[in-house]
Amino acid sequence: MDVTVIIPTRNRAELLLQTIKSIASQTIHQDDYELIVVDNGSSDGTSEVVKSCMGKIRNMRYCRAENPGLHVARHRGLAESSSALLIFGDDDIIAFPTWIDGVREAFRDPSVVMAGGNNMPKYESPPPPWVDRLWYETPWGRVLSYYSLIDFGDVVKEIPSDFVWGCNFSIRKPILREAGGFHPDSMPPSLQKYRGDGESHVSAFVKRNNFKTLFHPEASVYHQVPRLRMNRRYLSERAFLQGMSDSYTDIREAGRVSARMKVKGLFRVLNHFRYVGFPRFSEPSRSLLIGYYKGYYRHHKMVATDRELLRWVIRENYFADDGRH
Repeated sequence: MDVTVIIPTRNRAELLLQTIKSIASQTIHQDDYELIVVDNGSSDGTSEVVKSCMGKIRNMRYCRAENPGLHVARHRGLAESSSALLIFGDDDIIAFPTWIDGVREAFRDPSVVMAGGNNMPKYESPPPPWVDRLWYETPWGRVLSYYSLIDFGDVVKEIPSDFVWGCNFSIRKPILREAGGFHPDSMPPSLQKYRGDGESHVSAFVKRNNFKTLFHPEASVYHQVPRLRMNRRYLSERAFLQGMSDSYTDIREAGRVSARMKVKGLFRVLNHFRYVGFPRFSEPSRSLLIGYYKGYYRHHKMVATDRELLRWVIRENYFADDGRH
């Protein structure tokens, strides 16, 4: 098989069903790809949903990775994969019919190590006007990071690796291993302090090594945006988590916690203004900025007072967390 598609999931059976159906309807021949669904400790009807879909995709497998953490499920999928080309998708995407073929086309260039496409919004209900103002322009197109949305148009182009995000993330397996795999990401609330920077670490590795990343419009997905996420509270919580992730990145790069990092954190917060799309201190930009500030410094303080947590942050890699033990 040319491609392995890996979908981590946890307690989102109804959304997962839509994702699997979209993968079953790909233009690629089913002999040329496999689908691995990694259940990260679901307690709903996830296993039944997967079982009901087994006949729809020829090469489909299901496994469980009970230890919580998105990186655990991703690494289990990596360990189970049969292909040298990996596509990671979230359980709330609806893939374009050309998704897998578009990824394969992007990697026909042997110098390409990572690829992505558009992440177009599929809103559960019409969004409030301020959602549209959260988009910001880049030289390659526009993005709305707080909902993981990307609209880079319909032309194949080289892009920075920063703009390949976890809901639609394709990479060559040897490069992922060379990068040290994924860092911790989504965690249950009780384990939130163990959050890391997820796939951003891999993107940074690709960028540091001047490897090529390609955008291909056929390698695109719809990313579902629930009605419950289109409010100030969600944005504040999402910004808080982003602040924690950026604190993790800074501490990991330094290998320790220092007073100087508090200054770096302030620059992080100030730099965050350019991603907001609103006048400073208006709503919902105020919620975003305050949430980010609290997340960054809350994580910084926790690591500064917890040696075990510091050791977790600066671990060489997290490959051992693959859900098989």
